[in-house]
Amino acid sequence: MRLVAAFSLIGIVATPAMAFELTKKSEKTEKHSLHVPDKVAPAVNPYLWCRLQSLGATVNGADGKPVKKLAEKGGDCSALRAKAAVQADALLTKDGQSQDERAKLIDDTLKSIDDFAEEMRQAMTAAGEKVGK
Repeated sequence: MRLVAAFSLIGIVATPAMAFELTKKSEKTEKHSLHVPDKVAPAVNPYLWCRLQSLGATVNGADGKPVKKLAEKGGDCSALRAKAAVQADALLTKDGQSQDERAKLIDDTLKSIDDFAEEMRQAMTAAGEKVGK
């Protein structure tokens, strides 16, 4: 399953491809992308959603309905990050990957989510939005 979302100042809508768009008030569009490996997506998506919700974004699923509220604006997602790592490791263990391969993929994926959330925070701030952590 590949998660893709389109991000605007109004909110986030999950769609099946991985590109996020941020539309600034000046009508300028910036594209930021994030790739979440299919093998770990079920484990790490809640962490991604939490990070985006903590910025004040609304996250909708592929069906267009809001995903479960995981964080308030400015909320802490560290517990979900730790849970995502454990769940992703379990998924990759079933897939037969070595401990080193699992650790690298998990670390890289979580870092990508963190980097993406920071890009979104900076873009939203530049657009004049008040954002959480």
